[in-house]
Amino acid sequence: MRCIILLLTLSLAAFLGGTRPVAAQQLLFDAEAQDYLATLAQPLLTAAQLDPNTVEFFIVDDPTVNAFVTPQRRVFFHVGLFKRAETPDEIVGVLAHELGHLKAKHYALRTAHADRLNWPTVIGAVVGVGAALAGSGAAANAALATGLAASQSQTLRYSRGQEQQADQIALQLLTSAGYSPLGLGQFFRKLQQDQTLYLRTPPTYLLTHPSPSQRLAFIENYQRAPQRQAIRQLALPQFQRVRAKLLALSQPPSQTLRDFTQRENAIHRYARTIALARQGKRQQAEQALAPLRQAAPHDIFYQELQAQLALDHGDLKPALATFLQLTNQMPEQWLFRLQLAATYLALHN
Repeated sequence: MRCIILLLTLSLAAFLGGTRPVAAQQLLFDAEAQDYLATLAQPLLTAAQLDPNTVEFFIVDDPTVNAFVTPQRRVFFHVGLFKRAETPDEIVGVLAHELGHLKAKHYALRTAHADRLNWPTVIGAVVGVGAALAGSGAAANAALATGLAASQSQTLRYSRGQEQQADQIALQLLTSAGYSPLGLGQFFRKLQQDQTLYLRTPPTYLLTHPSPSQRLAFIENYQRAPQRQAIRQLALPQFQRVRAKLLALSQPPSQTLRDFTQRENAIHRYARTIALARQGKRQQAEQALAPLRQAAPHDIFYQELQAQLALDHGDLKPALATFLQLTNQMPEQWLFRLQLAATYLALHN
């Protein structure tokens, strides 16, 4: 589905063929997922005394379990991390750890590399957006993938001491923000299992971070201390919805339709709708989306998906009306403005 290709991922080649692109890594731009990470991070940023306007969140279309930050306060989460996580507390725990690096200014030790880390991604993203809006899917995909690969190849490799300090700060931030520290422990327990399972070829996260066993012991000792009761209860369905959406956007549509057919709940229907849209089956996608719209008529991201379906099939006036409305509702969401721009281009306006 060309609209979703352009507007949700800015990587046309990945969707037109219905398969993953040749490039190993690319940025997956999705307003809902980025908004979800930013919302989870807000209390952590307040606790860390970091300006939320200076921190950006991105999704990497990669199945490996990994997350990292850059000196420019950009936080990157791989889709594989969402797939491996089972609760929102695990996502928050990893977020707190990455923000711990920012809080401790570990990147300041590598300032000599900051410009080289920044510009490949920036140039790649700018070229990719321009190519996508111009209609060149292959060029957009190549530019975005090349920029990200160049940036991530220079990702900061922190020392064991810095990683341990980031863990300590993460636990403090989680407690101060009212989040449960259990999620961070649960995630490290999974990494410990992965370390045993993938002894010869461990996941990326294990290659760039110290052994999880020692870190897990520290976290468990912290959790046993008194007055660690969480006051923020994170909604599991919201996490499951974002997780399902990212899987539907990153894996082949046929796999999504197989994985999300067991239940007739909103999450499974949402994933199936995206898969059908990616296959270019507008009528079936709209039929799957209709009950969701009826149950939640004011859901911004259901409205966005409906507008994308319309735009992709040349139904430009309703698409324009919806994107104008969404831009007014969330003026800070730059992806909505990009969608609106794409609609104006389609109208030759």
